Amino acid sequence: MNAQLVVGWDGSASARHALAWALAQTSEEAQARGLLLVEVVDGLDRFSGTDFSADPRAAEAVSLETAAADAERAHPGSRIDTRLLTGDPVEQLARLAGPDTLLVVGDRRRTVLPMRGAWSVGARLAARAAGPVAIITHDAPSDGTGVLVGIDDSDDARAALEFAAGWAARTRQTLHVLHAWRTPFLWNDRVPHAILVEEVAAQHAELLADAVAEARRLHPGLVVEGIEVDGVAARTLLEAAPGRALLVVGDGGVSRLERMLIGSVGHDILVNLAVPTVIIGRKTRAPKPKPVAAAPAPLTAPTRTIVAWGGDEPSRTAVEWALARQASGSVEVVMIADESAGVPDPAAAAEVVALDERAVDRLIEQVGSTDVVLHGRVVRGSVLHTLAGLTDSDTLLVVGTEDREGPRLRFGLSVGAHLPALARGPIAIVPRTVDSSLRGVAVGVDGSAASNAAIVVAAAEAARRDETLHLVHAWTEPALYDSTFLLDGEFIRSLEADHCAILHAAEQVALLSDVRIETHLVGGDPAHALAEIRAAMIVIGTRGLTGWRRLLLGSVSRDLILNLDAPLIVVRHPEAARSISSLVRDRAVSA
Repeated sequence: MNAQLVVGWDGSASARHALAWALAQTSEEAQARGLLLVEVVDGLDRFSGTDFSADPRAAEAVSLETAAADAERAHPGSRIDTRLLTGDPVEQLARLAGPDTLLVVGDRRRTVLPMRGAWSVGARLAARAAGPVAIITHDAPSDGTGVLVGIDDSDDARAALEFAAGWAARTRQTLHVLHAWRTPFLWNDRVPHAILVEEVAAQHAELLADAVAEARRLHPGLVVEGIEVDGVAARTLLEAAPGRALLVVGDGGVSRLERMLIGSVGHDILVNLAVPTVIIGRKTRAPKPKPVAAAPAPLTAPTRTIVAWGGDEPSRTAVEWALARQASGSVEVVMIADESAGVPDPAAAAEVVALDERAVDRLIEQVGSTDVVLHGRVVRGSVLHTLAGLTDSDTLLVVGTEDREGPRLRFGLSVGAHLPALARGPIAIVPRTVDSSLRGVAVGVDGSAASNAAIVVAAAEAARRDETLHLVHAWTEPALYDSTFLLDGEFIRSLEADHCAILHAAEQVALLSDVRIETHLVGGDPAHALAEIRAAMIVIGTRGLTGWRRLLLGSVSRDLILNLDAPLIVVRHPEAARSISSLVRDRAVSA
């Protein structure tokens, strides 16, 4: 990547180190284009932050013009342009950003408390810049080799991979592609089913293999090493970073609130910087052409209900739950005549369908309600894709699943676990045993579009039940991996204020419905936080299948499904649902 280099200057030692690093990266083409050295002074002649060692008025500070002249003498052939701007440093530098521009700023790695991580210019730029941001600490080593990039299945990670591969190819270094993931987390000391672990591991291995292949496709001849680690993403990246010339990570944030700095991995990386690091933010990717089509799908709650009937007790519980959920209207029961079962001839297949139809008729006779019309049908096809093909944003598909029994999960990656990833509408997963004494509807909120869609569905469910809607937002402080450092109180308070803003925005969405609302700002794991509300129903949003489209669900969705104790509704944002509709549309044929 031959990006235009823009270096933020404030006269400090860390800025000098950032300039030296940028000059060391310039190719002959970049030297001819020139490097831009920018100093920003705010309107009140003050400098942001509490560390006044960055103040150009300090005794050791170097002026903008002097720095440029010294750098050109030290690097013959280099051309350095200077620019002095007035205003907020972050706003002014962010305006210079772009997909083909690399912003380079310095940072200080303090050896005394409090931790330097607060609201640094680099951290804020990483969230707001429309291009990559390189953050260089004053003690960052200059003798590293290889480019390390962290990837997952997100678009941010793909952008990070493209940047890292281009950088490694230009500098003729090895590209190290690292993918970290955790074994599915089960509560109450239960262990995952072997088949579940194998399938999830295969998905992660395929994701990494696709990333390595993509890097090689982009830059034939590039040496690429794939690294798969079972561990926390930020920690594994930081442990693998020493000795590398550059670390590249995607932002990974989900909130569209402009005050949010960066995703959790980015936060942890920034407060533990050890090598030169490039953050690829949400706004880095060039905008895709907007389709000339329809207006965005509105956020609405489903009005139709379909129950998947498998002839077993969990399916029966799902039907009974669906009937109890609504006071009037109709519920459709659908049984899948599984084509993958290998029925030998058409006559035998027709007999199987007839048997299934009689089973559905018996169910309707047994559980029929005077207030809700119950009708059924049999559909031929593969179970998973046929059910997914029946879904849309206006339909709630209800599936049953076994309770957890013994030391293992009985369902592994069941139809209920797979469906939310393929469905075009909300999916309700109902355990075999439902505690009728529980009250309220809990919904997880994180500021994303999928979360807002989940709030609309949850509010409708709370209104239907005449119960309280619980808005739950969980967050954790950035992790520090060096026990000699601490995050200062102002930084933590600022983070908490941002998370409060996410919860407040969610409340504004919920207030459009006439329901009682309670908000919960919780420190810790989101799945645990939702489960601990002990609500009669949990609602969560799930992201669309992005990037390499391999991982089925986000970690919160998966953890809740694997530890299901209450009915769970998984909601996909309508726009995300549209993007995968081709996977399942028209796969079902009525018998």
